[in-house]
Amino acid sequence: MALVIKPIQLTVISLILVLLQLSLFNNLNNLSLAVSTVIIGLIYLLINSLIIGNWLFIKNSWPCKFILGLLFVLMIAGLTGTIFFYLSYIGIFSFVASLLIIYAMSFFILKKHHLAFKLEKFWNDWDLKQILLTLVYLILTAACFYLFFKARTNESLRSPWEAVSSNIFFLYFFASLILLAIIKFSKNNFPLFLISLHYFLTFSAAWLVYGVGFDYDPFIHRTNLELILQNGTLLPKPFYYIGQYSLIIFLHNLLQVSLENLDKILVPLMSAVYLPAIIFYTFKNNFKARDNLNLLVILTLLIFPLNFIVTTPQSLANLFFLITVIFSLYYINNPRVSIIPLALLGLTTLIIHPLAGLPLIFFLAMAYFYKSRKPKIRLSSGFRKSIVAELLIIGSFILPAAFLVNSLTLSQLKVSLQSDWLANLSSSFYDLNPDIYYRAYISLPDLIYTFGKNIYLILVALFIVGLVFVFKHKKLKNFGIYLLGFIMVFLNFIFLRSTISFFSLVSYEQITYPLRALELSLYLLAPFIIIGLYLLFKKISQQSKSLTLLIIILLALALSFSFYLRYPRVDKIEEDHGYSTSIHDLKTVNLIEELSGNRPHIVLANQSVSAAAIKELKFKDYYNGYFFYPVPTGGRLYSLYEDLAYGKQKTEEVIATVRLLTGVNDIYFVINDYWSGFADKVSLEKELADKWYSVSDRNFIFLYQN
Repeated sequence: MALVIKPIQLTVISLILVLLQLSLFNNLNNLSLAVSTVIIGLIYLLINSLIIGNWLFIKNSWPCKFILGLLFVLMIAGLTGTIFFYLSYIGIFSFVASLLIIYAMSFFILKKHHLAFKLEKFWNDWDLKQILLTLVYLILTAACFYLFFKARTNESLRSPWEAVSSNIFFLYFFASLILLAIIKFSKNNFPLFLISLHYFLTFSAAWLVYGVGFDYDPFIHRTNLELILQNGTLLPKPFYYIGQYSLIIFLHNLLQVSLENLDKILVPLMSAVYLPAIIFYTFKNNFKARDNLNLLVILTLLIFPLNFIVTTPQSLANLFFLITVIFSLYYINNPRVSIIPLALLGLTTLIIHPLAGLPLIFFLAMAYFYKSRKPKIRLSSGFRKSIVAELLIIGSFILPAAFLVNSLTLSQLKVSLQSDWLANLSSSFYDLNPDIYYRAYISLPDLIYTFGKNIYLILVALFIVGLVFVFKHKKLKNFGIYLLGFIMVFLNFIFLRSTISFFSLVSYEQITYPLRALELSLYLLAPFIIIGLYLLFKKISQQSKSLTLLIIILLALALSFSFYLRYPRVDKIEEDHGYSTSIHDLKTVNLIEELSGNRPHIVLANQSVSAAAIKELKFKDYYNGYFFYPVPTGGRLYSLYEDLAYGKQKTEEVIATVRLLTGVNDIYFVINDYWSGFADKVSLEKELADKWYSVSDRNFIFLYQN
C-alpha cells in the first residue's frame, strides 16, 4: 500500500494541526486534552520530519529519513527560538513562527519531492529464534526499568547504586548477552531499535532514581527555563545555553509535557536515538559495512565513557559535537554532499554551548577547505592549504580567547592569564595520566576498576588500528582532517590548562573546563576508533564458535562494568562525597523562607541545599552582588561556608565576614546529617547561635542575628 502526501494536502493537515494545537495551548484541564495535545504534536513532528528527511536523505530507508529529519526539525525550532530570544522574547509568537517556518520548508520541499512510500512488511526476515530472543530481551530490560522506578527516592544519595537493587547488574548482563546474540543471528536491522533501547536504559539511572534531581547544574538550567517561560527572556541575556532552552520550550509548547520532565529526559533520550542511528547509517552508506558487525560496534561503544546521563547544555552540546563529527563522514567521502546540514549542526552546537560549538565551527570550516569541491568555487591546492593552516592556528587558541572575552562581561566566571605557564604545561600532560592501572584481584570491584581505569588505553589501541588501516588503504587524505581537528582541540586543552587561571572557581573545579576540551578532542578520533573496532569484530567473526561465544560473554561483562562505572559510586575503592538534593533540603529552604519573613538574610549551606533554594525560590535575592545562597562553582560565600562547616575558622569570624561582604545582618547556617563531624558541629553551634531549628533531624538550621 502506497502513501502519498502533496503540498495542498500538507497545507490542510498542517493548518488543522496548528489550529488544534493553539486551541489547546495552556488549556490542559483534563487527561483527555493532555493526551490529545501530545498526539497532535507527535503527528506534526512525524509528517514534517519525514518530508525534510526524505529531501536530505533521499536514498536512505524511511526510519533513517524520519530520525534524521526529526533532528533537523528540532534544530530549526531551536535556532528560531534563539533568534527570537535575542531580538525580542520567546513566547507564543516564537512558537507559531517555528511551526510556520518548519511548515514552509516542508511545503516547498514537497513541490519537488512528493512524500510517497510503500508500507513495508515489518516481519520480513524474521525467524522464530529472533522473535524469542527479542521477547526475552524486552522482559529483561523491562525488569531493569522496574528496578529503577522501584528505587526512586527523595532522600540524599551519593550514588544511584545505594538505592537500586544489585540484581539490576545480573539483569543488565543477561540483557546485554541476549542483545549480542540477537545481533549475531539477526537478518534485518531491527536490532538497531533494541540497541537504542539499551543505550536509553544505560543512560536512565539518574533521571529515574533521583526523585528531586541529580547534580547541581540542572537545577540552574531548569530554573532558567521556567523564568523564560514566565517572562520570555533572561536579564542580562546570556551568550550561551539558549539553544537548549529554546528547544525544550518549543517541545513543551508543542507537546505540553512539563519542562522538568523534558529537561531530565532530553539528553539520555536523544543520545540513545541519534548515536546508534547516525553511526549505523553513516558507516553503512559510506563504507558498505556489514550490518551485524556495524550493530555490534555500536553496542560495544557503550563500554566507553559516553557521559550522557544528565541534561545540561554541555552534555547536549557534546552530543551534537560527536554526531556532527561522525555525520561529517558523508561530506568527506562524497564530493557532491552539501556543507549546509553540517553547518546547521555546528551552529546549533554553538548556540547550546560555545565551549563545544567554537572548536566545531573551526573544524567544519577546515573540512570545507580541506578538499576541492565544486568546480565553480575550485581553489588552488596551495591556497586551500594556507586557509586550513590559518584556521588550525587560530582555532587552537579559540577557547582560551573566548574565556578571556567572556570574563570581561557580566559573567560570574572570571579568568586571567597565568604567568607560570611553562610549569603548568608539564601539569597538562600529567593530567592525561597515561599510567597502566592495576589492582591485584581479590574481589569483583578490583576487576571492574582495573578494566575501567584502563579504558583509555583500549581507545588508543583501537585508534592506532584504525589509523594504520586508513594509511595502508591510502585513505589518509580523506581522514587527515580528523587528525588536524584533534590537534586543534587538544592544543586548546593544553593552552587552557597552562595559560588560563579559573580563579573564580573553587580549587577542585578549576580543571573542569580544560578536561571538557580534552574530551572533545577525543571525539574527533571517533572515526578511527570505530573503524578499529569494526576490524576487530571482523577478525573475531572468522574465529571458531567457542571463541566467539567467549568474546560475546566478555563483551556483556564489559558492558555491565561500564554500566556500573558510568555513575557516582560508593564502594571499597572509590567513595563519591557529593550528596544529591533531598526532600529535606527543600523543606529546609521553605522553612528558612518562612522564618525570615521579609527580612534580608544570607544562608550558608552546601551544594544540595543551594540547589534546593534555586528550585524553590529561583534567583530571588542578591546582596552586594552575592546570591543569598552559596554558589558551589565559585564565589566567596561558598568558601566561607566550608570554613564554617569544617571548623577552619571560628563561627563569629565567619559570620562577621559574611555581614561585611553582603551588608546583611541575619545569617543562617545549615548543616546536613551526613556531614563529617555532624554531631559535634551541631552541639557547638547550638551554644553559639541565637536560634536553631531541626528539619526531621536530618538538617539543622542555626540563626545568627546579634
